[in-house]
Amino acid sequence: MKIKRFIGFILTLALVLTAFVGCGGEQKASADKVKWTINIEGIKDEAISFTNIDGEKVGLKEIKAIMKKKDGSETEQTWKGYGLKEVLDYLKAEEYSAVVVEAGDGYSKELPKDLVMSEETILGVIKDGEALEDDNKVQLVVNGKGSNWWIKGVAKIKLLK
Repeated sequence: MKIKRFIGFILTLALVLTAFVGCGGEQKASADKVKWTINIEGIKDEAISFTNIDGEKVGLKEIKAIMKKKDGSETEQTWKGYGLKEVLDYLKAEEYSAVVVEAGDGYSKELPKDLVMSEETILGVIKDGEALEDDNKVQLVVNGKGSNWWIKGVAKIKLLK
């Protein structure tokens, strides 16, 4: 009789500990994964959050992009990121004529639909082999455009009808 009680106690204790440790680990791992968030407005009534976790589902693409500087010179860079068109397709965005991409500091730029649909417009996260850091974890990269189009620290994307 004592052995059955003892075995029951051990099994119950093991079950409780497994549940406690297992749940705590999942919450911590999930919270550690979110490195950045972009709010997307204009698809549904409420803003949608697009995170690096969603980006993993979209998949990285690599492009060589040229940024035109104010002095007329050009800089070629290798970027990895998420195609803007692919991100909006992933979020099931259907009807829009343009998008406004806004940085965390409020700077924004309106992109016509042809630039949004371009294979060379991405939300860049890796520049020349190095991940972006600090306040600029995601940067709009628009191949062939001036630096004023390359929004650093993307925080919001708004679809215009």
